[in-house]
Amino acid sequence: MHHRGAAPTLIVGAVGFRLGQAMGDEALGILEKGKGLLAKGDEQKAYKTFEKAAQTDPALAEAHFLLAESAMSVPKVPVEQITAAYAKAAELEPKNPQYLCAYGAYLLNIGQWSKAEEVYNAAAEADEENPGWYYQEFGFEYYQAMQRHYEGQLSSGMLKEVRKKAATYMLRAVGIGPEDLKEYFG
Repeated sequence: MHHRGAAPTLIVGAVGFRLGQAMGDEALGILEKGKGLLAKGDEQKAYKTFEKAAQTDPALAEAHFLLAESAMSVPKVPVEQITAAYAKAAELEPKNPQYLCAYGAYLLNIGQWSKAEEVYNAAAEADEENPGWYYQEFGFEYYQAMQRHYEGQLSSGMLKEVRKKAATYMLRAVGIGPEDLKEYFG
């Protein structure tokens, strides 16, 4: 029995696949050009190139990630755009600890403490072999970011809470949880 419409669906599907592959290939070429510009220290042109790569293939996580990374060196790129580019890279590759860690560090720098903690924890979960690395980095960077943000003027109560959170993550990095404290510290 002949089914009308079956062949065109297959043809349209194949054409759509080829078009998507061509867009992906084009975006990868643009991405490589941006990496070359970044290596030469031309962040402004690299930023524009990564922006074009992300527009060409919106599903290319690396384009969004490098767009965010290069944007930090380009004056007048709004914080919201940088945040959105990091968030998109993390959304597209939620198990990429490099993207998550960079995103978390950026969030700490702009004072989004809770979101940064969430993202660093996601990085630790994504890298099952090295979760301590992300806990340690968050603990130390959180403490440093809070000091910078408050210019060393944290109240004693707030400083205690910041130190407690930082220490909790530093201890977590070496496998010591709250339930283990008495065993290690009496």
